[in-house]
Amino acid sequence: MAHLLSLVLLLGFASLAEATVVISEVLADPPTGEAGDANQDGVRDTYEDEFIELYNTGSEPVDISGWRLGDSGKSLDSFFQFPANTIMEPGSYAVLFGGGTPTGFTAPVYTDDGRIGNGLTGKGEDIHLIDDIGDTIAVIEHTPWPSKQSLVRHPPDGDELVPHKTVSTIKALFSPGHTHIIPKPDYPLFISEVLADPPTGEAGDANRDGVRDTYEDEFIELYNAGSEPISLAGWRLGDSTSLKNHFQFPADAVIEPGSYVVLFGGGNPSGFSVPVYIDDGKIGNGLTGSGEDIRLIDDIGHEIDVISHTPWPGKQSLVRNPSDGGPLVPHKTVSTIKALFSPGHTHIIPKPDYPLFISEVLADPPTGAAGDANRDGRRDGYEDDFIELYNAGSEPISLA
Repeated sequence: MAHLLSLVLLLGFASLAEATVVISEVLADPPTGEAGDANQDGVRDTYEDEFIELYNTGSEPVDISGWRLGDSGKSLDSFFQFPANTIMEPGSYAVLFGGGTPTGFTAPVYTDDGRIGNGLTGKGEDIHLIDDIGDTIAVIEHTPWPSKQSLVRHPPDGDELVPHKTVSTIKALFSPGHTHIIPKPDYPLFISEVLADPPTGEAGDANRDGVRDTYEDEFIELYNAGSEPISLAGWRLGDSTSLKNHFQFPADAVIEPGSYVVLFGGGNPSGFSVPVYIDDGKIGNGLTGSGEDIRLIDDIGHEIDVISHTPWPGKQSLVRNPSDGGPLVPHKTVSTIKALFSPGHTHIIPKPDYPLFISEVLADPPTGAAGDANRDGRRDGYEDDFIELYNAGSEPISLA
């Protein structure tokens, strides 16, 4: 009797574990263009970017080896079958794409033969998850599918199925392999300076490449007010044009604590001690004097910081004073040296206490040979003027 009771309990737990796997998201109508590249393989495809996501709502791992997943338009034999040793950990996801070469996912990702079933249809159909002995574990019945976005379970372990954008914390269209409820991180990171109207002439050569350019010398500066480095890999920075036109930081981009990163519109920046990046010749479609929004978006899609300003200051930057979250003001009004901009360093530059003095000035050289102060054998009213400096300290001072 004891053995029989143990067997019943084991079977009960197995059934309970299986029931914890749900169909948590379905994308049957990928958005057009780049936005519809759900499998992140660089190509948007009507069928290959369709996906079905599973989620283990339970507290125990579930072995889904041999389970089948597909739509109601095809026979069970044509359903995708999960390979051996496919284990879903508690609170984890698994994603089936129609095809392609999915990249960049942390959750297990699988591909069908180019389509899920005969291709998911916008008008709707049933999605079935069948275990290895033929029992239906989960089913979604929906008509029609949401347009250009996924249908998602909200919350992931709940019962309600809703269009993804209505509940996404970042208004994303889909979220294969991770939760659609993503709290915004509290980064100590700010857009600290924007130059949208470079001064004319040599003074406007903000990127220091020897050429003043209306668009290439525009810049946006970021400041990390925290005590830890922050990876900017995959983050986007730009104006109020579409997100695809924003500059995207490379995989090795990092902003150190108490330091800056600068994005120029283009050119060949030189002489900077902080990381400097260049856009494709313009930031967005070029910053306009009349003003626009500048947005910093993290790799998940959260808006980490935004500057909305109309109009930009003329011939100088707009700067945060101080850098770690103060108000936005025209640069020259707070610069201790009345500079027009300061990419890559603070605009507040305290005066050093150098033991250095102007020690002598000759403004009126004597007439004749006595006035040949530069000792070139000829007295000149201007060439023999001089200014002398004296270092009264104990250390050399660079005058560079």
